[in-house]
Amino acid sequence: MTKEIAIEGLILEMEWRNPHAWLQIEANNEDGQPEIWQIEFGSANSLYRRGWRRDDLPVGAKVSINGLPARDGSRVVGAEDVTLPDGRTLFAGTGPEN
Repeated sequence: MTKEIAIEGLILEMEWRNPHAWLQIEANNEDGQPEIWQIEFGSANSLYRRGWRRDDLPVGAKVSINGLPARDGSRVVGAEDVTLPDGRTLFAGTGPEN
């Protein structure tokens, strides 16, 4: 089983698509070097039903993401939740909301 990770970074792009929406962020690694991460969500429709709106994720905004990393070691995360700059946390995962 893969352990959940937390990533904090700046939004580069948000793709509101079906069947999966994608967020691209730039986060610093342990050495302080920037890395590009791909964050996967469920469908854009399901995010909208959970309260997500396009203007919640502007380019350049700092976000915190909790989720499960790709098993192959690539910089891809299946998001569980995202904390926005205003402090709101939006549920993104497929499991039951806490």
